[in-house]
Amino acid sequence: MKTFYSRWLTLAIGALFAGLPMFAQEDFVAVEGQLLQMSDAEIRAANDSILSEAYRLYLAEKVSWTMEGIFFEKCPRKQDFHGWFQYPDSTVYSNHGIFYNAQNEVIYEISWNMETGNIQVSDTLRAMSESELSYNKIRLKCLNAVSTLEGVGAPPSGTNYSYEAILLDENLIRVYVFLGTTQHGVIPFGSDFSYDCDFDGNVLAFRKYHNASILAPTKVDGNPVLRMYHSHVDFCPLIAPTDIALFLLYGYELGGLDRFSVYSPSLNLVFTFNTNDYSISYGPPEWVALPKDKQQEVSTD
Repeated sequence: MKTFYSRWLTLAIGALFAGLPMFAQEDFVAVEGQLLQMSDAEIRAANDSILSEAYRLYLAEKVSWTMEGIFFEKCPRKQDFHGWFQYPDSTVYSNHGIFYNAQNEVIYEISWNMETGNIQVSDTLRAMSESELSYNKIRLKCLNAVSTLEGVGAPPSGTNYSYEAILLDENLIRVYVFLGTTQHGVIPFGSDFSYDCDFDGNVLAFRKYHNASILAPTKVDGNPVLRMYHSHVDFCPLIAPTDIALFLLYGYELGGLDRFSVYSPSLNLVFTFNTNDYSISYGPPEWVALPKDKQQEVSTD
């Protein structure tokens, strides 16, 4: 656990100051019938970028789960709830949740320090600051723009779409659309997208990570799944940030699993995400079936 958190802190907090890495899977496109050519250096750089992006998405969704639970349990003004948003504060490595009423007054505020795990709350009624009003206006523009696009469609049965807006830099917001579920014992992979928007709500870039959805069980006959993997299509040759974020939420935290793998036909490689050291390693297809002590891994570490 300590290694896991020290690894992601190095990646995620570094990304917080430098801006979210802008690696995109479409930067590497396979030609039909041919293997995609990527050097080890390109794969390692892409994997580190994906790890950083994935952890920020995981953190945003985990913060959402936690803060919403605290608010609806403890806020004395929850009947006045109109909306809420979160944003990172890079000076203290924390996320802030702002819950507001129809008059854009803050009715509840939660601060969660990522390093210490300390959570502080305030139920002091106050006006939103200009920066909070501005950010929420931009965020709502982007969410509204994405939610009306035809590409999203209806979620698969037994799931719902979650939307997370993450500030990339001073000009862009990335809106993730991914599956959530209340079903126990499954990980809702697939049917996921991301959209990069400017502050006027214009969609500038679109990414699709999977063609279909997979409700992957975390147990079979009551026993934890030992090996979990799925295959990607050509337009997503590496592990997707949504894969990792959802595995951390549903597979690692709720299911007790520590790793999963993705087969990339366009690279003819298997990529394995491991929570023990928060890394992505990779090798040829037969590598994933070997005992751990026989695996000749190429690691991003």
